[in-house]
Amino acid sequence: MKTALSLSTLSLLMTLNTVSAETMALDAPPQRISMFKNGLAMVTSAAELKRDGDYSLTAPEARYGSFWIGWGDGLSLETIKVNEVDGAEEAEVTNLVDLLRANVGKQMSIRLHDEEAWASGTLLSMPVRPQPMPQPYTHGGYPVMPATSDLMLFETEEGTLAMMPSRVAQVRFAEEQISTKVQNPKKETALSFSAKQADGKGRDVVLRYLAQGIAWSPSYVVEMIDDETAKLACKAVIVNDLMDLDGVDVELIAGYPNLAFAQSPSAMSATPLDALLNSLQNPNQRQFAAVATNAMVMAQSARYDAGGYGGMVNYTANIPDLPAGEGAEDLYFYQLPNVTLAKGERGYYPLISAEVPGGHVYTWDIADFVDDNDRYGYGNRNQNQEQEQVVWHSLELTNTTDKPWTTAPGMTVKDGRVLGQDTLHFTPPGGTSLLKITQALSIDAEQNEVEVERERNAVNFHGNTYDKVTVTGTLTVTNYKDKTVTVKINKLVSGEVVSADANPEVVKIASGMNRVNPRSKLTWETEIEPGKDNMVTIKYQYSFYTR
Repeated sequence: MKTALSLSTLSLLMTLNTVSAETMALDAPPQRISMFKNGLAMVTSAAELKRDGDYSLTAPEARYGSFWIGWGDGLSLETIKVNEVDGAEEAEVTNLVDLLRANVGKQMSIRLHDEEAWASGTLLSMPVRPQPMPQPYTHGGYPVMPATSDLMLFETEEGTLAMMPSRVAQVRFAEEQISTKVQNPKKETALSFSAKQADGKGRDVVLRYLAQGIAWSPSYVVEMIDDETAKLACKAVIVNDLMDLDGVDVELIAGYPNLAFAQSPSAMSATPLDALLNSLQNPNQRQFAAVATNAMVMAQSARYDAGGYGGMVNYTANIPDLPAGEGAEDLYFYQLPNVTLAKGERGYYPLISAEVPGGHVYTWDIADFVDDNDRYGYGNRNQNQEQEQVVWHSLELTNTTDKPWTTAPGMTVKDGRVLGQDTLHFTPPGGTSLLKITQALSIDAEQNEVEVERERNAVNFHGNTYDKVTVTGTLTVTNYKDKTVTVKINKLVSGEVVSADANPEVVKIASGMNRVNPRSKLTWETEIEPGKDNMVTIKYQYSFYTR
């Protein structure tokens, strides 16, 4: 017995067949982002396919060689391609023409320039004139195309009026609700594919790619507790100009990655071939852009409570219990689960809070006055050498945490007062790092060098005749603080060290090995008691060859 299909059932089947034949829009939200400090990030996004058919989604702005698609067993993806499509971007109206475009189909009254009469009717259409195809941005994607309308059709009782929109001087709307949003045309790139064996089961398609537009900026605050202990706190600021994050697991990468093609767009993009090849052939385009880490680091300022200078600021309040980070070869990944941050927003995330050993160190670094051409430059650069001598007050911090400290600005504070800010360099667990606080103005340092002997035409190297010169140097350090301090003095010397007071550590360093004069580093570490009467004087002597 045959069963007749009702008209409604037949209509439903026809609708389902029509939908299945259409391309289905797909959304692949990010699931995990691993970001560097230079604006690059590895994005992992996923989408679930409900049934067989053709799918399309916005193609990611991936970097060259980094875009990969993965799918599960049993699922088959075919005809994977990227092509240009027409899209639109919503924007606020900024002029009268945009306001008319945003309210097509509504009743209104208009007054033209140089006319006093108003005409009432309905705005039928305002077609947008096609614009030339814009070039994509260097980081991928296309700019919003400028939208212009050269024609408007306005229906009145007398008939339909065709005119230039620029002739309209005023508009009066008959309806209370008007739109102030306009759709501007925009070229987009779409990723499309055909899926088989996905109907009714659900299959995940995973996209992984390097993208540009999101970075993390670390910084430290080091609070001096006493002469041996400091409290260190680290935070991360995520600068998100890439995409909306909704409950995304984030990894903050510490280290120096090697991403040789990060400045070139992916081949799976709509970038013209000549532009793609040019970006690959130009070595300047391929250089890794994370060298200027400091440019990505946001300036920090001290915070004080309402009580003024006397109050302590708790920089490390409400540090969450974060998952342990993970090391992978020479990189380290800080973990931030479940991050929600919209595109255009910046997020503040505490990472580390710990008390660590922090001893005070005073360092005096003295340059080498013999240059790479074996010429002595002490008197030629500045006759008043005493003004150039700087003793730095630093903290020697030991990393007793289980996480490395990445290179970032470090601000030193005490009793709510900011004392200084400098770079805290990468320090692995168990390592030590010096953080400069400020110049130690209470420690006076002076140095002087004098020639004591010269032997003319002493030796011949490579056809050139050299004199042998012997120089005696004098270092004096006076401690005007109210306590004994330890000063570490480092002096670079070119030539052969003849003698030195106080038994310094002498290390021949590798720099300048092809020079006539070898280079050595002399290091003294001496305790200096307060007062001018306790001034420390150190003498040294060395000889070098000069043309």
